[in-house]
Amino acid sequence: EIGSCSEYHTHKRRPNASPKRSRTMKSSVVAPLGGAISHRSRVTTAVTLLGLYYTLNTTFCIYNKWLFTGPIKAPVIITISHQIACFIGSFSAMLFTPWFYKRTQITSSSTLTKLMLIPFGFCVNVGLNNISLMYATLALNQLIRSFAPVTTALASYFMEGKKYTMIHTFLLFSLSFGIALGVSASPDYNFLGVLICLSSVFGTTTQFVLTSYFMGGQNVKLHPLDVLLYTSLPSVVLLIPMAIAVGDFEHINEAFNTHGHYKFAILIAFGGCLAFTYNLTVILLIKYTSAVYITVAGSFKVVLIIALSFAFFNQRMTMLSGIGVSIACLAFVGNSYIQFNKKKTTSEVKGIEIKKLKTDANSEDEIESAHSPPLSKSPSNEKSLATLSHGDLRGNRSPVVVHAV
Repeated sequence: EIGSCSEYHTHKRRPNASPKRSRTMKSSVVAPLGGAISHRSRVTTAVTLLGLYYTLNTTFCIYNKWLFTGPIKAPVIITISHQIACFIGSFSAMLFTPWFYKRTQITSSSTLTKLMLIPFGFCVNVGLNNISLMYATLALNQLIRSFAPVTTALASYFMEGKKYTMIHTFLLFSLSFGIALGVSASPDYNFLGVLICLSSVFGTTTQFVLTSYFMGGQNVKLHPLDVLLYTSLPSVVLLIPMAIAVGDFEHINEAFNTHGHYKFAILIAFGGCLAFTYNLTVILLIKYTSAVYITVAGSFKVVLIIALSFAFFNQRMTMLSGIGVSIACLAFVGNSYIQFNKKKTTSEVKGIEIKKLKTDANSEDEIESAHSPPLSKSPSNEKSLATLSHGDLRGNRSPVVVHAV
């Protein structure tokens, strides 16, 4: 913007106005350097957030597994405390950081419908998954959870008629085979834990199917903290009957009497802080990269958690189950890479289309402005020109006025 304004004033001066020309050249040199520094800082921030994402996610999974099988055997109540922590965190962000998060008002029934589907899917997905951690090892839990791309692909095929390439189909088949081999051959196989964990995966697919059916392809634009703010408390309401059904309230009383109120509060608060901090990190990571890159990051996260689970817990593995886990991990990473390329291509195409539309609109404005009368050199017009050429407070520019002059 500075270069454009300097260039305009240079053309209006006489040809030997060298001071103005030197300032124009200086501004054009400074801009690329500033852009390079900004890009370097953005990359550093993204890499830092990616490391924090992996650290928080693995810590969260390992902590939950330790908590549910040791100090507090009440996974649903703990999940409720996580949702309450997420609500408090998002509400505090709305009150104290309006520059970062401003609440989106719900004005359409389609948005409300989709929001109310999220708590249902969350209870079936996350609630059952946390319960399965009491019976299945963390490695088997993560291995079964990686079956989600297969169930989602099947739902997309039958519900939407979506087609898949031969390579994509082969990877999904390899993923299914690796999971089946790794789970069935594992010495830590537990039928109840596997069944509950597999049910949570189908719960994720059910949420996808219901959302597609009720929304009919509509896009709902919400800030990620909007989702936490609006869905946390409904999720709590839906999780309470599940907690009663599995007897979590008795386990909570037992843990409170065993560990005392101080240690009990610390265990609950630490898990809640992890939950909200992890969600906030994902939001910032999407902001500094994109939601597309989370796909690849998530695939390597599964591999990392499976590897670390053997270091923190007493888990066993035979050669046959190890082969199954290896096949599943490779296929999962390959499937994530294909999804990454598809989403990246789609984003680039949309970006090109939007840029073309903006270029066409600017061209039409330039043609229209070329036939408009020139601005007078009154003080008010000069002030208006300076404001419009530099852009308003939101960073919007008005090239029409500059070209018209």
